Amino acid sequence: MTDRLDALSCRQDRAPSSSLQGIKILVVDALPPWYHGGVQKVIGETAKRLVVEHGASVEIRSGDVTSTASLIWNGVPVKTYQTRRWQGYASLAMLQEIKRDSKGFDVVHAHGSGPIVPLMAALARGTTPLVFSAHFHPQASSLGRAPAKWGYDHLCNAYIFRQANKVVCVSDTEKRCIERRFKLRAGSLLTIPNGVDTARIMEAKPYDVDYTLILSVGRLEKYKQNQLTIEALKQLPKHYRFFMIGKGPYRKTLEAIIRKNKLEDRAQVFCSCSDDQVYRWLRTCSVVMNLSEIEAFGISVLEALAAGKGVIVNDKLGLAELARKFAGAIFPVDPDLTDPVKMAELIEKVATKRIDNVNLREFQWPFIARRMLEVYEDVITS
Repeated sequence: MTDRLDALSCRQDRAPSSSLQGIKILVVDALPPWYHGGVQKVIGETAKRLVVEHGASVEIRSGDVTSTASLIWNGVPVKTYQTRRWQGYASLAMLQEIKRDSKGFDVVHAHGSGPIVPLMAALARGTTPLVFSAHFHPQASSLGRAPAKWGYDHLCNAYIFRQANKVVCVSDTEKRCIERRFKLRAGSLLTIPNGVDTARIMEAKPYDVDYTLILSVGRLEKYKQNQLTIEALKQLPKHYRFFMIGKGPYRKTLEAIIRKNKLEDRAQVFCSCSDDQVYRWLRTCSVVMNLSEIEAFGISVLEALAAGKGVIVNDKLGLAELARKFAGAIFPVDPDLTDPVKMAELIEKVATKRIDNVNLREFQWPFIARRMLEVYEDVITS
């Protein structure tokens, strides 16, 4: 890959914006990179490395439920357009400006297969090559949303996939699912996993606590199944506690379940934590839970491994793929066949395990940024 990138930087027959040091990338997403979400973390971590380490020019356009603004975030220009969640975070102003500005970029990179924003990018990018990171969930997060997802997949996502020069998947599981559902040719898809900042996590200082901590990091949605861990907590010794870090519509329900089980002194939701605080909690805990039913990957799983913690995951989709890759550090379970007593037994078992020497080299953000740069080079020169 290094030879290919060197060759690109040496070409004299291309405009400066298409050279390695001057490639211009327009990144489009539903939400800005400072939001706490897996997609936003991928965008933020890769964007700043493309700028600092590879001399690329990256601009990010996104919706925002708070305001319209232009600012510099970690050295990357970000423009947000005020919108609403029920609008799919879309904005007419964003559509118009992508259409106007995309011709000044070498690549448009759209993220997400749920919000309307990637569809706008596909419609407005003109002749500029399109890279699409789908972050695709094969099923809706609830039965009530299933009809809407079916319609959006068959109309909107199918169009985006056909328009994309390259589709980036975060796991082989996601790649196979997209290939089957949308009948795409294999050569148009590739897998680039999400990443982890191992050094920063290992530098984090654990909190001084006198209890055994179970941790979950991610959006508070029903399909994440944190409620199952709350039920298991009742079966564990009183020195076990369960903290959930994240935001989402299921928060009030989770807090009601905590009250119903009289676990207010042992289970807690933290809605606002910085990355550094999350990393400190990862270093403090004894086991991390991710029982999500529809995960394409699972960044929190990698972060737990970087912190030297065992992880209990749902034996489905991208989480099952990670469990196979990191057997002995990630423990898959079928929540439908596991009652609270059995779940508690597994938590106790994993909490006492020592997790050492997990090789996460291929998941480091600098390596992932270099792979993404290679994708951009491919679509520019093809």
